[in-house]
Amino acid sequence: MAPGRLTPSHKSPIKDATCLSRLFFIWLTPLLYKGWKRDLEFSDLYQISQSDRAEDLGRILETSWAKEKKTRKSPKILSALGKVFWKDYAISGSIIFVREVPLRIIQALLVGALVRALKQGDRDDDANMNCILLGGGIIVVTLLGSITAHLGYFIADRTGMRARVACSSLIYGKMLRLGQTSLSFGHVVNLMSNDLSRLDIGASFLQYLWIAPIQLGVMCYILWGYLGWTCLVGMVFLTMLIPVQLLFKKLFAKLRRNVTVCTDKKSRLLSEVISGLKVIKMYTWENAFTKRVEEARKDEMAYIKKTTYLLSVNQCFFAISAKFTIFLTLVAFILVGNELTADAAFVTLILYTVVNVSITNYFPTGLNNLAEISVAMKRLQDFLSMEELPPKKGDSNGGHDVHVHLDRAGGSWTTGKEKVCCENEFSLANISCRIGNGGFLGILGPVGCGKSSLLQLILGELSDMKGGVHVAGGVAYASQQAWIFGGTLRDNILLGREYKEAKYRETIRVCALEKDISILPEGDLSSVGETGFSLSGGQKARVGLARAVYSDAEIYILDDPFSAVDASVGRHIYENCIMGFLSNKARILVTHQPSFVKGATQILLLDGGRVQFSGNYDQLVSSGLEFVHSAIQEKEGTGDQANDEEVQVPTKNLEEISPKNVEPAIKLDKSCQKDESIPKKPDRKQISMQLYWKYFRFGESVLALILLLEMFILVQILFTACDYFPKYLTQVAETKWSNPTEMRDTIWIYTALIGVIFVAVFVRMFAFSLACIRSSDNLHKVVFNRVVRTGIQFIEENSMGQILNRFTKDFGILDQLLPTVLFQGVDIFFKLVGALAIICVMNVILIAPSALLLVCFYLVRKFYLPPALSVKRFEASARSEVLSHVSSTVNGLPTIRAMMAESQFRQDFHSRLDSHSAAWFIYIAASKWLAYLLDTISLLYIAFVTFYFVFFEQDGLSAGLSISLAINLTVALQFGVRQSVEADNSMVSFERVVEYTRLKEEASLTSSQAAQLTSSGWPKNGKISFQNVSLTYPGQSDVCALNNINFEIRCGEKIGIVGRTGAGKSSVISTLFRLTEPTPGSSIAIDGVNILSIGLHELRSVIGVIPQDPVLFRGTLRQNLNPDGNDHRFDDYAIWKAVKEAHLDDVAKSGGGLDSEISENGSNLSVGQKQLICLARVLLRQNKIIVIDEATANIDNGTDSIIQATLREKFAQSTLLVVAHRLHTVLNCDRIMVMDRGEIVEFDTPSNLLRNPTSILSQMAGSTREKLLLNF
Repeated sequence: MAPGRLTPSHKSPIKDATCLSRLFFIWLTPLLYKGWKRDLEFSDLYQISQSDRAEDLGRILETSWAKEKKTRKSPKILSALGKVFWKDYAISGSIIFVREVPLRIIQALLVGALVRALKQGDRDDDANMNCILLGGGIIVVTLLGSITAHLGYFIADRTGMRARVACSSLIYGKMLRLGQTSLSFGHVVNLMSNDLSRLDIGASFLQYLWIAPIQLGVMCYILWGYLGWTCLVGMVFLTMLIPVQLLFKKLFAKLRRNVTVCTDKKSRLLSEVISGLKVIKMYTWENAFTKRVEEARKDEMAYIKKTTYLLSVNQCFFAISAKFTIFLTLVAFILVGNELTADAAFVTLILYTVVNVSITNYFPTGLNNLAEISVAMKRLQDFLSMEELPPKKGDSNGGHDVHVHLDRAGGSWTTGKEKVCCENEFSLANISCRIGNGGFLGILGPVGCGKSSLLQLILGELSDMKGGVHVAGGVAYASQQAWIFGGTLRDNILLGREYKEAKYRETIRVCALEKDISILPEGDLSSVGETGFSLSGGQKARVGLARAVYSDAEIYILDDPFSAVDASVGRHIYENCIMGFLSNKARILVTHQPSFVKGATQILLLDGGRVQFSGNYDQLVSSGLEFVHSAIQEKEGTGDQANDEEVQVPTKNLEEISPKNVEPAIKLDKSCQKDESIPKKPDRKQISMQLYWKYFRFGESVLALILLLEMFILVQILFTACDYFPKYLTQVAETKWSNPTEMRDTIWIYTALIGVIFVAVFVRMFAFSLACIRSSDNLHKVVFNRVVRTGIQFIEENSMGQILNRFTKDFGILDQLLPTVLFQGVDIFFKLVGALAIICVMNVILIAPSALLLVCFYLVRKFYLPPALSVKRFEASARSEVLSHVSSTVNGLPTIRAMMAESQFRQDFHSRLDSHSAAWFIYIAASKWLAYLLDTISLLYIAFVTFYFVFFEQDGLSAGLSISLAINLTVALQFGVRQSVEADNSMVSFERVVEYTRLKEEASLTSSQAAQLTSSGWPKNGKISFQNVSLTYPGQSDVCALNNINFEIRCGEKIGIVGRTGAGKSSVISTLFRLTEPTPGSSIAIDGVNILSIGLHELRSVIGVIPQDPVLFRGTLRQNLNPDGNDHRFDDYAIWKAVKEAHLDDVAKSGGGLDSEISENGSNLSVGQKQLICLARVLLRQNKIIVIDEATANIDNGTDSIIQATLREKFAQSTLLVVAHRLHTVLNCDRIMVMDRGEIVEFDTPSNLLRNPTSILSQMAGSTREKLLLNF
């Protein structure tokens, strides 16, 4: 596979940077400047260092995890992580400790000494020098604190990134070894995008779990010297908060576990809905699945709300604890008769402010992060402990003694007591065969007999394998449902192998892809889109086959490669590829068509998981078995056999065919960008205030937001009054209380103020959290509804990873991170206003530098924000690429493993992880660059305030309060700027999500004619009329998928639709269902009603469909037939009736009836059984118009005959449109429509068309035309 598209191209300058440049992140300035001048490109980013590369980190952690499993009975992934990264965490913790304990204490003591020195009044030169030295000491200590803090945080954040990357690599490696039934894409996405993100978020705060208690003890010792035993009053209160925080930690952990379980459930459901949206639309199940998703979201939000409310209480404790602690300590000190001095007051103020932040913010945040990381690691550990597939017993021996040998082999998909509805409920048993070089093993059998399971047994994909299975030689595998990943057509064929032109061209020829490639706008370099949305079913099948052929393996396992191709192409592949190009290889072929195993050296006929027949073709024909007799008779009767010559459609030469002549099933990525349904890219320079307003308006009314703003103002007024009280207490205490009543009244006022603050803070936080929760929840409903209601092309043109990333990572940020960041940002803003007000009241001269400080911070933010937002967007895009790669891998695991491409895919995964790490590393480095710059500006401000009081002001109280507030102010300003940037970064997630609210919707689901149509029983006849119908796909207005076609289908008529790939067959069906709207002037009517003027549900509910690719959903058989359980038309009696008519009753009864469990994507069913369930859906609905889109392509001929008979019997009065590759499928139709390049070139009865030797249908029949004419 090609590496990730997002790749940084510049060598990181950090390697050649000086120590000073590394320490202050000066090496990053050129990149930030470039991002300020213009929009950054991903290629502008720097490559990561070797120590951050995913491949190395994954290998180191994998080794540690292997040792952990060997040395411990109960291995812990957290222990394995600790052994790898403990040194980095220890270094980070040590540096942060230096800042938080010794430097913090020294800073407070220096402020206290300076206040004491300033209060001495007239000072001599020595005293002045002492004040200058103390002021200088404050500056130096503040600078050292800045350096140690940001260096420690950076090391912690980088270590968290490395741990996440290593775990991601471990998950991907494990995923490659898990069976299909035990693997869920939604689960893996949640692990990678949500759970592992806790390692990034919690890296720094975990250090405070041990630093905060030490800091509390040391500061208690220091304060004892100033306040005596009364300092214990505040310390006891802070200490009492620790068990409260431990309780919160347990509650957070429990809630987090519940949230992740609900998010997993929602992610799995979203994954199924998005991948199956086309079918959901055609069956009018949008409301049913929307209800399911909303119920899953409701469960998730219930726990998120509880978490948010608990966080509100916790934040309330943090907001009030510092004020309350200072209040308790100072009041206790005064009440016991002590004289409060200025230096004691302000040392107490500074130290309690510091320790309060650690104990009530950093410490509980660390506990919360520890709880979340513990839950995440437990989930990761459970994933890593899942049972793997048994190791393959085989080898690649360079062509010597190549063979596949089964000796009484058997196996099943499930183990234990799990009860599922599937062909694999029984076990394959007692299967013996052997083929070697040049051997050809053909496998036949009815639907559900175990053919595909036998191939999976050979490939080692079954979880429970028995008997002897030995494979000697390299294996190539082509799956029945072709696996296509995002990239070019050539990428899909090469699968990372070296391009050799001659070999490649021969592969293309024998797989009948030459003509298809010739009509692609960019040939084999055309993008096919994720899951190959731009290719037809037949093209996908041949690309999958070409991938296997090009691998030049020794053993070829082919699972019915003919099912999705027309007869002529099938003959070409059989003769030129299987019997020609691969003739000297060992070949194992599953097929429903006996004519394709004529050349087999051995044929197995399976029934019920056992071998019913083993021999050659002649022995098979003479065996008299019913399956063989019916299959061969059917083939001879229809003439759908191999011809001597390939079909040639007598139209224009292929050289004359340009993209304008071809149905745009072939779409390029660049054309997709022109689609009006794709939201325009937002302004990359800034997050506007309008976006914030839009966020809050999703949850609250304008009046509610005004009341919330007033609540913030009220709380800040109360906080400002509380900040001024220590100075007031000191002033009154130093001048002595005039009487006991004054002291008592002052204390009561202080107490009342604290009480009012507590209530106000709680109300404010609760109201703010509620507003954010409502915004996120309402937005989720709007976005999901838009995704469900948008045109199907949006789903086809955007990868599963991109869409799911919005609903997992982005909504995870909106649900849990953004509310906290936004609250802190708004709270800091009001605190800044309050602190500046006090400082400026102390001395009006400080107004100018304070204003200058604000201006500098604003300019820095303005410079920093554009590149920061670009990097954040790059990070989100790179993350989507990682998840898209995971999605492709999950879908193609059997092919990847069979062709031993695990190392290539893991290497590509590591490449994408490295691209994401490049963006994330710049993001965390840029945040530290910002912090250092803000610290430098803050340091100048503190120096000005400090030396102003040293040289010009004699008031020690004013100096103490101003300096302490200046220190707190600059810290708050830095935190505020960083949080505002973080808020903008988090708003990128809102911006990305809100893009989906602008998706262009389909037409209305209902119309004013709904009641009239329902009451009249429309449609009664099923007559269809197309008049002047043309179709162009969005972004390709110059390409006509349908070109002014006209036809009428009479009541109850059976119409076959045939044509080569790109002829327009699918476009007719798409237009009939209005999945894509025809051009203006087109007219489509059913029983005289213009379907372009009615609601989509009114239209689609009266048309039944059996799609080519069956889509099933996790749940019960009942839920897959009738997702809307409230629809009383379809009770259990009606459902059982449909199940029996679809010949699924035996399967249903063996698996638990209508409650039989169906796995995600129906992975526990054969392809044939999936299609039978789709048939049951149509039988249940009993529509007057039925569309069958190559529905029997993957079903054996016997079952095909039964289904055809069922359709003729049950829908005798219905109008049938049958799109097919097999001629015998449509020969019994009343008329056949032959299409070519968006036009109807023939439309007549089969007999008339076959009697005309120049007709296209006659040429498609080829040499069997005369045999076919005998049927008429």
